[in-house]
Amino acid sequence: MRQYTKPIVKSKNNVKYYSEKNNQQKRNDEQKKIFKEAKIKFRNALFARHKVLYLRDNQNSIHNNINNNNNIPMKIKRSYLEKFSKIEAVQLKQQEINQSKFDYEMANCEKKLVPGAGDCFLFFANGLNKSESLTHLNLSGCKLHPFLAMEIFQAIALNQKITHLDLSNNNLSSFLLSYLFLQLQANKTLISLNLFNNQHFDSRVIRDMLNNLFNKPDSSLQELNIGFCNFSEEALVKLFFGLKKSDSLTKLKITYQQFGEKSLTALGNYLRKFIPLYHQTNNKFELDISNNMISKEGIQLLLKSQAWYQVHLRSLNLSFNGLTQDSIGTIKQFLDKLYKSKCLNLSHNGLYDVSELCEKCQQFQNLRELDLSNNQLSEFDPQLLPHLLKLNLSNNNIKFNGALILQEYIKYNPVLKELNLNNNSIKSEGFNLIIFGLRQNTNLKYLYVRRNKIQSESLLCMQVNQDGLPLTVLDLSENSLETDQVLMYLSSLKNCELESIKISETEENTKPNSDPLQFLLNAQKLKKLDFSFTKYLGIHMIINLGHHLFHSLQDLDFSYCIPFTIQGVKGLTKMLTNNDNLKSLNIAGLQLGLLEYHEKESKEIKRIEVSTELRKLAESIKSCSLKTLNLSENYLGRHDNYFLEYLALNLTIQNLNLSYNDLSIYHKEQLQYLLEKNRTLQKLSLEGNKIQFNQLYYQLKKQETRRPFIKQKFPHF
Repeated sequence: MRQYTKPIVKSKNNVKYYSEKNNQQKRNDEQKKIFKEAKIKFRNALFARHKVLYLRDNQNSIHNNINNNNNIPMKIKRSYLEKFSKIEAVQLKQQEINQSKFDYEMANCEKKLVPGAGDCFLFFANGLNKSESLTHLNLSGCKLHPFLAMEIFQAIALNQKITHLDLSNNNLSSFLLSYLFLQLQANKTLISLNLFNNQHFDSRVIRDMLNNLFNKPDSSLQELNIGFCNFSEEALVKLFFGLKKSDSLTKLKITYQQFGEKSLTALGNYLRKFIPLYHQTNNKFELDISNNMISKEGIQLLLKSQAWYQVHLRSLNLSFNGLTQDSIGTIKQFLDKLYKSKCLNLSHNGLYDVSELCEKCQQFQNLRELDLSNNQLSEFDPQLLPHLLKLNLSNNNIKFNGALILQEYIKYNPVLKELNLNNNSIKSEGFNLIIFGLRQNTNLKYLYVRRNKIQSESLLCMQVNQDGLPLTVLDLSENSLETDQVLMYLSSLKNCELESIKISETEENTKPNSDPLQFLLNAQKLKKLDFSFTKYLGIHMIINLGHHLFHSLQDLDFSYCIPFTIQGVKGLTKMLTNNDNLKSLNIAGLQLGLLEYHEKESKEIKRIEVSTELRKLAESIKSCSLKTLNLSENYLGRHDNYFLEYLALNLTIQNLNLSYNDLSIYHKEQLQYLLEKNRTLQKLSLEGNKIQFNQLYYQLKKQETRRPFIKQKFPHF
């Protein structure tokens, strides 16, 4: 039997809804089409302009070569010069035409944008342009909208105070990369540029980068990171050939590339630039070619290109390159060319015996830092390295026997200042041996023994020997330490030299038995406490520091102390209001914006109490004396904008991290206000925020309906 289906009645409301939806979809399609056409025309006009300028530069070079050559007769010279003058006149006219096309297409792009979109792009760019103190800008992973990126690049070109720019993980197109280099042509202050993971570099982009950043007499760029940029073999050859003309570059990081025979030969020829026989070098160049899997054969190609020359490099990073134990002989031969290097990184390479390598390094009196971490070393004789200042042996198999050898090395070494033994399973017995060795050493200042299965009994050993230890920085995190024993050790510190302690409990179920208000910190020289990634100890210390004055403490780290509570927020507020000497605070990953979901009270009480306590915390941040503040991964974008507004009124903050806070178009006015009003801000990190501003007009309409308080400029003051 056929079932009866009720016919669909098209009411006025349904028809109105579907018509509005279709109209909105049409508007979206039209906007995408207009933007695509404008972008293509704009790109063509820009590249036409580049082409004319490139041809004109070539003609000028030929013109100069002919004019300066005395072997050519004067008649031939005159005929050539007349031809070139005609060509130059034609090219000047063509350049003017292309310039007019360039301006015309740019004007059309601005006209064809949806109303209100251009203003939204300009909010952040105008703030950058008017900022007088900002020197470090981090826009990593922000997925910048093309027009917003263009506005930002123009603002950076006009702002002559920004020295460090991070645009990594933005997937910038080849058009945007060329536009960036064009805008940076007149910049004379940029020192560091990070373009990691922007995989649209082609030969044209490399040419624009070399011409606009390096091939100029007043180039200021010193550090360049172009790792994971998907260079072709020909592009790498062209890059190294062009960098030979640069005199300003002192640090090059080119990682995650597929080096071939031609590119490695070109790299070796580029390193000849630092031969003191032909070039006055001051041994400052740092080269990072890690994560490239160069292997033994690649090192041999570099050796062939160097011949008998010796290169002056300050630092060389060869980590993650597949240099196994069979490569030790080749590495020794390559080190003969780098005898004046101060830093060498051979980590993550699968080495298990480096005695021959250490014998070779013994001849290098300039070697100060050696990184052999993440290998397979079990026994290591550091007596062969008497000149080292820093030694990194983390993530190896150095257990009790290795700690016994290191004890003798520490006793009689007058130079070593930093030793890293993280994740080596030396346990409490091996750690106690190192502490006994430190009693006869007066120079070792930094000791890192994270994740070594050290138990609480070693804290008693340190407590007894604290007067004779030279350590100023100690990392004991991720060991088997009980919370009460940690608090007892911290309260016993009085006459020690420790200035920084990083410590955490791994016994997650051990809550402190003592009252946080009864704990007193008596260390007079202690300046930094790091309780990151702790469950109970961090909140316990926050509550304690909120009720007591500690004049020596300047740096506190309570990042990722989750689950965080309202009591912790109250403790942070009191701590910031009572301690005026605090200069740095790291509260990343506390998820302050999601705090109301962690409490077990009713929703209304949660929302009211959380909002009031967070507002008090923001007010304390406004009036505190902090210079460095890390607020990343706190979901602040899900609350009202008072955090950004109070930060703008702070008179001391120089380094601010707002990464991964769900900041979007709703915070455009507050971001501009922060950049314009805060006169002390020097470093700003906005990594991982949603500031790409897609579908601007419709989001602005939603913003007016959902958040009417944004219509008022700054309602909280």
